[in-house]
Amino acid sequence: MRNPIRSIRAGLARLVSEHVSPWRIGLAVAAGVIIGLTPFYSLHTLMTLGLAYALRLNKLASLLGTQVSNPIIALPVIYACVHVGNRILYGAWYHVSFSDFSLVQAKVLFLDWLVGGLVLGVLLGTLLGLFSAWLVVRRRKRLAARTQDPAAVGSAK
Repeated sequence: MRNPIRSIRAGLARLVSEHVSPWRIGLAVAAGVIIGLTPFYSLHTLMTLGLAYALRLNKLASLLGTQVSNPIIALPVIYACVHVGNRILYGAWYHVSFSDFSLVQAKVLFLDWLVGGLVLGVLLGTLLGLFSAWLVVRRRKRLAARTQDPAAVGSAK
């Protein structure tokens, strides 16, 4: 019988190491951000995992990308998406101030939210995807430099 803790660790190690090209990780983050800004809140995880599986992207990086719309900042993110969507669809900014905005209004403005979320998702996803790829490249260079200079490993703390 297998140890469940060992099985979980092995599964997490596979998840973290799958499709580890920096640019593929950046693409996975970008895909997660784009999906994370759509109005399909209860489906973000399923949509992201399905897209990551279909495109053979890192699932963990995609899921992290969806956290751009976590519950703590959800209302400001939705507000921004609705404003951008309204501007694109109707040529004017949405007329309600942030203090008067609620999720009930966001549901009524589904199409605005969807269009604005896709536009902001592509923009923000591109930026965060590039940043993520840059971080991975930078981290790998540091690790490579450490393995080439054994004396630096003991002194780097």
